[in-house]
Amino acid sequence: MVTVTIINRAEFPQPYPLIQLRFLNIAGDVIAARQFAANHYLKDKLASNQLMAPGLPLSIKLEVHDVGEEVVSYDFDFL
Repeated sequence: MVTVTIINRAEFPQPYPLIQLRFLNIAGDVIAARQFAANHYLKDKLASNQLMAPGLPLSIKLEVHDVGEEVVSYDFDFL
């Protein structure tokens, strides 16, 4: 389970992002990656068709499967 908190830093509401989570080995090579749409990570919290309010933090839990022993780090992209 990976937990991340996102905040809309814009001064206006905007759509929830597509979140990409990548797992990297010691050389920085991508070992595994997965994208999470708003309807996946919001689930019961909010309707995915709502807009993300400015300035309010939202804690999200992303369920991931074992990606192997090579993985030493991960990163996020917001698309």
